[in-house]
Amino acid sequence: MYCKTITKKIFDSYIANDSDTVLEGVVTNAFEGTAFRRFVRVPLAKGEHYVEALYEQDFGSFPLAMGANHFSIKNNLEFMAFIVDRKVTCCKSAAFALLFDDYRQADSNWVTAEMREKFLAYIEKNYTPSAEVMKDKKFQSLTYDSAVKQYVYDRNNDTTALDLMLKLLEKFDDSVIVDYLANPSGWEERFANALERSGIGESFAKEFAEPFVAYLVQTRQYLDAFSADPSCWESICKNLMAAVKDRKNVRLNIVAGGKSMQVVYPAVGIESYDTIRTKSLATYAISPARHQEEVERFLNDNYPNYSSKFYCDIPFDSIVSVLSGRKVLWENPLFGK
Repeated sequence: MYCKTITKKIFDSYIANDSDTVLEGVVTNAFEGTAFRRFVRVPLAKGEHYVEALYEQDFGSFPLAMGANHFSIKNNLEFMAFIVDRKVTCCKSAAFALLFDDYRQADSNWVTAEMREKFLAYIEKNYTPSAEVMKDKKFQSLTYDSAVKQYVYDRNNDTTALDLMLKLLEKFDDSVIVDYLANPSGWEERFANALERSGIGESFAKEFAEPFVAYLVQTRQYLDAFSADPSCWESICKNLMAAVKDRKNVRLNIVAGGKSMQVVYPAVGIESYDTIRTKSLATYAISPARHQEEVERFLNDNYPNYSSKFYCDIPFDSIVSVLSGRKVLWENPLFGK
């Protein structure tokens, strides 16, 4: 089908049309200007849903002559999106997002996240966590770090599951995504069986599924332990991070050997993961340098065995409170302990 000017309305109608597989004409947008484009829909699968792939060719000017010479092999068809049931577009390319000005803020609607959730729920239900892996010290350190970051910072953006899913998808072509779009029911079991047959490692279960379930189980154990104990170190850090959130600078009230001092400290330095890991605050974050030196000199003179225990750090148990103006943002339950 040829249209002199392709508007968004015409393009949407083309997507919904079950008869026209090709659309040609001029598209104009604010980002790319005017270009002649050919869109081609290719059927891929029909099951619970009907799935097509949308491709395009584009040229900087309107062709003077239509024909094979113009649309030569040098102008490859570029993938733009999957179309589901002639209305839903998934896995959209950057070129698709730039087609029309009101497309530019549109979500690309990658289905990897949906696939991940279904597949990982299947793994957790059908595979046993590896006891051997859960006893490994390095593995315990990995799961602890992940749990702490989720708990203390209120983060739900642990990428471990997504990283695993992407690694597994690397072993296959887009047929896995097409299968999910066309027949989502039971897809996760089909994918697991395909992984077992793929020869990925010695065994998909031993090398991927069971260790990952162990990761989920052990991470949740840590999270449950943190939540159950408001006096634990991780809970103390969580309260501190919440207190300084959205602050630029705060004041530390430091006491050692019966003497006290205050210093301005950047909130971002407190929010660093090093605070949790070392149970101290780095003095190098203090500015100007003379204030940093004053703090180090104060601690060296008044904190017992400071020079042998710490280097350019403020021990956590020397911090009485964190203030902003006259307001006390946080009081340290570990002070003097």
